[in-house]
Amino acid sequence: GLDMIQCLRVEGVKDIIAVAKYDFQADIARKLGATETIVLNKDLDLVKEVMRLTDGWGADQVYECVGGETDALDQSVSMCRMGGKTVMLGVFSGRRPMDLFTMLWKEVDIISSNSYSTAGYEREFQLAMDLLRDGKVTHQELVTHRYAPEQWLDAINMTISKGKNQSIKTMFIRE
Repeated sequence: GLDMIQCLRVEGVKDIIAVAKYDFQADIARKLGATETIVLNKDLDLVKEVMRLTDGWGADQVYECVGGETDALDQSVSMCRMGGKTVMLGVFSGRRPMDLFTMLWKEVDIISSNSYSTAGYEREFQLAMDLLRDGKVTHQELVTHRYAPEQWLDAINMTISKGKNQSIKTMFIRE
């Protein structure tokens, strides 16, 4: 999701609403270019909040970057404007039921996206490396913790408890 914010900025997108699970993720999203952030909580109706931020219209495009065992796909479709687009980047942990009625009623296009695709016959990893090399995106804000390889257990524990430890990406380094 945080990388997607940077890529949208590179492509000239002006208004970006980012959804975060934790406050520290929202802070980084703003640093990377999100114009609005929403931090999830049990009392928040995410779809209503996106609709409020878009004056009732909904988002032109929604990038679903969570996957797992969530309702993120249905939420993504619901927060799209009529004729909008949802791009699935998150990896779901199995088959998921889907609200086809809302998708059809709103005429939302759903696009699935997976690793190792090509764009103009360029490999996506090469595109990512070019963006990093040219300074159009950064990884500095994303790598929050660094460990030597022999500290692998500490690194795993850091990653597992990312909310408590404010971890985005954990990286192994060599001295």
